[in-house]
Amino acid sequence: PKSLLLLDELGAGTDPQEGAALAMAILKYIKKKGAKAIITTHYPALKYYAIRESDIENASVEFDIETLKPTYRLFIGIPGASNAIAIAKRLGMMDEILEEASKLISYEDEEVERVIRELHAKRSSYSLLESKLKEELEEAKKVREKYEKKLEEIRQREDKILSSAKLKANRMIRDAEKELKKVLESARRDIKSYAEAKSKIKEFSERIWEEKPLMFEPLKSVKFLKVGDRVYVPKFGQWGEVEEIFPEDEEVALRIGYFRVFLSKDEISGEGISQTEAVEDLGRTITYDVEEVPYELSIRKMKVEEARDEVLKFLDRAFLKGYPQVKIVHGKGEGVLRKMVWDLLKELPYVKDFRFGDEAEGGQGVTIVYFERG
Repeated sequence: PKSLLLLDELGAGTDPQEGAALAMAILKYIKKKGAKAIITTHYPALKYYAIRESDIENASVEFDIETLKPTYRLFIGIPGASNAIAIAKRLGMMDEILEEASKLISYEDEEVERVIRELHAKRSSYSLLESKLKEELEEAKKVREKYEKKLEEIRQREDKILSSAKLKANRMIRDAEKELKKVLESARRDIKSYAEAKSKIKEFSERIWEEKPLMFEPLKSVKFLKVGDRVYVPKFGQWGEVEEIFPEDEEVALRIGYFRVFLSKDEISGEGISQTEAVEDLGRTITYDVEEVPYELSIRKMKVEEARDEVLKFLDRAFLKGYPQVKIVHGKGEGVLRKMVWDLLKELPYVKDFRFGDEAEGGQGVTIVYFERG
């Protein structure tokens, strides 16, 4: 089965019919034994036998009739044609002899040779077409490479433009952040005096309400009011804006800060507004954040910059809320967050003191912060 046989002109040197029959018999035996063989022949019968058998393949080497030379191009699947008469004609043999020779060829052999010649003609045509297609494909490849190169150049220019724009935008953002930090630092330096002013305003306002309660007399009727008027509510110690009037019930709907309340004429006063206008205008400059502010902030697992921003916001809001102290949970770890918190606390003017928590509060994983109060 592993044998390879190379047989040149198998069955030659004897009667062509018997030689072809003998060659086919030998070929069958080789197949039976499972060996492989490469056989050359000029017998049409053997060529035709290979066409019929699925496990035998024809092959041929191209021969150029014009130059009478082989091209050495191997064609798998196409048997070689016998070119004896064609070669004789090219060499100048008499037409009479050539015609007679053609007549003497058997019909079967001539038919086989005709089919073979047609196959070779088609193969040559396909070869030319294949060659042309290869050229066109190569040209298309060059065009594609050219446009891909141009596209890449365009992309690079776009990337360069975008990169430049991004750098410019980043510079603008960094500059804006620097300016904002300056403003925030300035505000924090002034926040202590701001809080003191707020406290004094509140104290002054309360003293006015205590000393001159008769300045605010109940309304005689809500009919004297109009939407948009400001009235005082003694029981709340707050001013409100009239949003809706109910004359029949002698009631009004007021907007006090974030809240809408319904009050009777006996619960509000519209008198003495001019005497206290200055106090109210001053009080209006102080805003109260109604959002809940926790007493504790956890910054564990945060990045340093993110944690710093959160701590600043937390401390600012807690101080404005009037908290005496708060807790910051930073964890122990490597101490990076703890160091950031302590460095920041040293810079803030409204921080009076700070310390680690005791065991019940969380130990060295937390910092207790105390605020300055007037």
